[in-house]
Amino acid sequence: MNRFGEKNKLILAENMQKKIKKMLILSCNALRNDFEIRGYKLPDDEGAISYYLIEEYLDNDEFRRKNKMEFVNIRFIPEYPENYNKDKGNYRGRLDMKVIGEDFLHDRSIYAVIECKRLDGENHLKREYVKEGVDRFVGILQGEIKYLRHTGMDMMLGYIVKDVDMDKVVSDINGYLEKKYKENCKKHITEKKKEDDWLLGDSIFQCIDGNERQMEHMLCKLHTVVG
Repeated sequence: MNRFGEKNKLILAENMQKKIKKMLILSCNALRNDFEIRGYKLPDDEGAISYYLIEEYLDNDEFRRKNKMEFVNIRFIPEYPENYNKDKGNYRGRLDMKVIGEDFLHDRSIYAVIECKRLDGENHLKREYVKEGVDRFVGILQGEIKYLRHTGMDMMLGYIVKDVDMDKVVSDINGYLEKKYKENCKKHITEKKKEDDWLLGDSIFQCIDGNERQMEHMLCKLHTVVG
């Protein structure tokens, strides 16, 4: 018998999402500060940025202890297979980051999905943010949903790798969303909070299966340490 009712799962998901956002902001800020001080540069590559962020910050026990986050009971796992296709014997998707807590041991549907994408102000990467990012959750353009929806913890993490206006980037992405999704775009990316190096927002889409899906968006400036 599942010990989690749907209401309790949503409460768990909300609490977990708050922890994830806090860890992401703390870790990205630390990465930027560390690299600026040392004069280091990360490769302009989505995977390289994500792997370094996970191994040296998000899932690094020493970093967690140093920042009094050792008791935050979530773990970040890179490149995790998702959405098993029984007929073909393979997985439909592969998550950039899967975030689990101790409750995952009792209910495998309690986890968060983070899809990462680079953004540089150019149209190509803005389109990729939608076609190879958002649409893995929505399925309108690809014809299938690659990332399952369980507890509504669906997130996009955008690495801003050039010195560009984040508001303009979001505005352009929204224009592309509305063009491609039309009436399936129920709420374009709407800013909830903005700081010097961060923009947080959310959106709602009607997916190819007819269900609505809310997504969180976090854009982080890393242009000073990527090159």
